[in-house]
Amino acid sequence: MRARRKHGRGGMSLLEVLTALAIFMLSVVVISQMVDSAAQTALRAQRLTRAGIYAESKMAEVVAGIDPLENVFEAPLQEAGPGWYYTVQVEPESWTQVEVDGQQVAGLNLVAVTVGFRGQRAATDAEQTLTRVVLDPRLRVPAPPPTVGSSSSQ
Repeated sequence: MRARRKHGRGGMSLLEVLTALAIFMLSVVVISQMVDSAAQTALRAQRLTRAGIYAESKMAEVVAGIDPLENVFEAPLQEAGPGWYYTVQVEPESWTQVEVDGQQVAGLNLVAVTVGFRGQRAATDAEQTLTRVVLDPRLRVPAPPPTVGSSSSQ
């Protein structure tokens, strides 16, 4: 004796297959957009970190007197590669005027170093600014030479 089926269906209908396929494709599109967005965000975060490091480096060069204490507008940052630039803004503090070699020099300067990246996609551009008060390098007194015969350890 054969068992009879109580339900008349043996498989899935074409409509059910197409609906499942549409849901699957929509979820693939959404997930791929999320992955692309996360990759852009990670790239921007990496560039922001690099911009901060480059800004600290460029500020150290200005403070040490390696780079002149003067305004620079969007000069290419050679050590970073294409797309990277830096800007230096120097604002002398007039209340700190000192006479050096017959001319008035601002002793303290407000220095802002901005390092940025401009790429092909604006979503991954990055920019960091570092601001410090800097003593004019011309006003530094050199350290006295060490004396012979003196010892710091006893």
